[in-house]
Amino acid sequence: MRMGSGVTVDELARALHLTRTTVINHLRSLMGEGLVKRGGLRSGMRRPSVVYQLTPNADRVFPQGYEEFLKDVLDEVSSQPAGIKRIVSGVSKRWLARDLPAVKKLPGAQRVRGALAVLSKRGFMPTLEGPARRQMLQQHNCPLRSVCATHPEVPEAIRRWMQSLMGTSLVRTACAAHGDDLCSYVIGGPVG
Repeated sequence: MRMGSGVTVDELARALHLTRTTVINHLRSLMGEGLVKRGGLRSGMRRPSVVYQLTPNADRVFPQGYEEFLKDVLDEVSSQPAGIKRIVSGVSKRWLARDLPAVKKLPGAQRVRGALAVLSKRGFMPTLEGPARRQMLQQHNCPLRSVCATHPEVPEAIRRWMQSLMGTSLVRTACAAHGDDLCSYVIGGPVG
């Protein structure tokens, strides 16, 4: 489907060595998830056949090379004096300009919840753990893990970004990019 203009049930059944019923069931499931759509009809020997196509949403299930490309760009930039620090600083400013307005005026706990929503939207899968006086922010996914592992400026920029969003200090206690199960931060007092 990805490499053509669409396929019929019979074409998929032959290519995948599955029955028509199995293919139809899979297509229904994929359509339900918004990954496949009906793309029209194709003339056949007896009657026209429905053609199925991938939707733009299907891109998310195919491998993406963004992180590897970013790592290569940063490796190249880091070979120049102060290049990577300047680039990461600029990216940090862009992230703050994009995300801070949504939470900046929220008070206390509302701001933290708003910041968690931003982190979730960006793929970090955050949770708060522990009692109110000693809460831990746990980040169950790092969408930039391999970049963080080779460029220490990146996890520090992420920490500062999260700290600014939350309006409270964050002290990193664990980092997935350095072999820990997840990234973890102690939540502290207000940021100046």
